[in-house]
Amino acid sequence: MGTMVGDDGGANQIGVAPGAHWIGCRNMERGWGTLSSYLECFEWFLAPYPVGGVPAQGNSALAPHVINNSWSCPPDEGCNTANFSIMETAVNNLVAAGIVVVVSAGNSGPSCSTVNTPAAIFENSFSVGATSSSDLIASFSSRGPVTVDGSGRMKPDVAAPGVGVRSATIGTGYSIKSGTSMAGPHVVGAVALLLSAKPEMAGNVGAITGMLKNTALGLTASNGCGGDGPEAIPNNTYGYGRIDALAATASALPVELLDFYARVQNEQVRLYWRTAQESGNSHFEIWRRGTAEASWKLIGKMPGKGYIQQETAYAFIDERPSPGPNYYRLRQVDFDGKESWYGPVSAAFEPVVPMLRLWPAPAHERLYVEWAGSEPPGQWRLSTASGILLPLPPPPGPGHYTAELDVSGLPAGLYFLQVEFAGEVKAARWLKE
Repeated sequence: MGTMVGDDGGANQIGVAPGAHWIGCRNMERGWGTLSSYLECFEWFLAPYPVGGVPAQGNSALAPHVINNSWSCPPDEGCNTANFSIMETAVNNLVAAGIVVVVSAGNSGPSCSTVNTPAAIFENSFSVGATSSSDLIASFSSRGPVTVDGSGRMKPDVAAPGVGVRSATIGTGYSIKSGTSMAGPHVVGAVALLLSAKPEMAGNVGAITGMLKNTALGLTASNGCGGDGPEAIPNNTYGYGRIDALAATASALPVELLDFYARVQNEQVRLYWRTAQESGNSHFEIWRRGTAEASWKLIGKMPGKGYIQQETAYAFIDERPSPGPNYYRLRQVDFDGKESWYGPVSAAFEPVVPMLRLWPAPAHERLYVEWAGSEPPGQWRLSTASGILLPLPPPPGPGHYTAELDVSGLPAGLYFLQVEFAGEVKAARWLKE
């Protein structure tokens, strides 16, 4: 499970339980934060140290994977616009260290632009609004956009249950609480579930928060905050929507390939494959090896869908297959560089008639001549429009070939390539510029 952090105030009391996954940073006076406590607490998250200790005793090995920040730091406690840059740097440093910074959006709703205090206002804070059990935004949940710093930034990022939540209380057991402070821990728990399903995601803040956004239950609002339309997702009320821990955790499972096959059509080979779901899928690579080829060759690349929980179909066309059997493999690559191979599958391609292609058109310095046939060509000639013959390398034998010709020294004009084959002459023309 990913390490989790709880805090319920400033930073006067800091501690780590030996061997525990829970570490805490709290204000013993149970007040709001101050600028100094804000910075001290966020600094401590990077390298926690014991109660009564000093930063020099900090141990970065105890740094958490995700933190839950449910306090704000308003201007009357020193957190004013003049200090925003240094406060945002503290958040950015945590994210750069691979720590997800989950921040309650605040309880100043229902007006727009009420997400207005650090750390909820910052771009790299993963800000959370509060919903009821029926997925309605809580009246108190702060809305975006963020205007206090002039950014117009959309906030919150997501929403989570925060109305009538059964919560532990210090010294009294349990009680029913409401607030975005109740919503934030749901998101932290969802991060922990993701890391349990896919531990290698730890430290990849973008992938973790992206997965939570992409699998959230999209919800719309009609208040028009920040110019949001009635169908806008994300929006300044719910963000990307109410988190779905089950969907997010399920999407953390590896890419699941349903099928992969090849078909010959119109002298091309078409490849098809389907995935049932994808998690962190950056792209697919298509590799081919013809019968006469000694090694596999990369012939194409297609982007994946990243994180998606529905069936997805892909298709790729090999426009220049080799005569005879062709073998194909898929290389699937995650955002973190991990790979999976699928196949091979095969398709036998036999050209109906000899094939002759020239490219590019027009040519400047290099001309490529492609030949495919089951028999060797007879003679081939390159000539100008006036009939002047130009030298060419010897014609290839049967099979599939591509010859590279240096035409940089030829004058501009129209040229013709003729190939004799079984008593017939196939011709192609090209323009030199």
